[in-house]
Amino acid sequence: MAFYFLHGGDELTLTKLQKKFAEGIALGMKQGQAARYAGYSDKVADNLATENMKNSEILEQIDKLQEVKKQALRRRFQGMAEVAFDELIHVLKDVDASPQARLNAAKMILDYAGMEEPKQLNVTADVNQSNPFEGLTTDELRKLIDDG
Repeated sequence: MAFYFLHGGDELTLTKLQKKFAEGIALGMKQGQAARYAGYSDKVADNLATENMKNSEILEQIDKLQEVKKQALRRRFQGMAEVAFDELIHVLKDVDASPQARLNAAKMILDYAGMEEPKQLNVTADVNQSNPFEGLTTDELRKLIDDG
């Protein structure tokens, strides 16, 4: 996997080993592994890996390589996303599916559409309402109940 990027109109000034190191990191390797993958000797690989991770041009190269990787994955799985969405619709409409499965499908569809669950709303209010029975005795209340 070889990548070449421009930086302000000029190619990044990275050595072949630094480019290969950045490629290793972008592929998900640990720093020492990436240094060995790039061709650094076992004696200096770990130290140079730490130094490379402080180099802004190498970090920029890693970011660019990872973005290329993300874009490739997005293109690869775009068709699968449509299949997955169709399956969610199928589960949502399936009367034999469990209520929990249908609810989960509905939530996933709404999430995919960019809708959020309603946030909890806390409302405080002062309510002043008089009790029309306040001050009545128990006997008076019983008489009201009996009179219906």
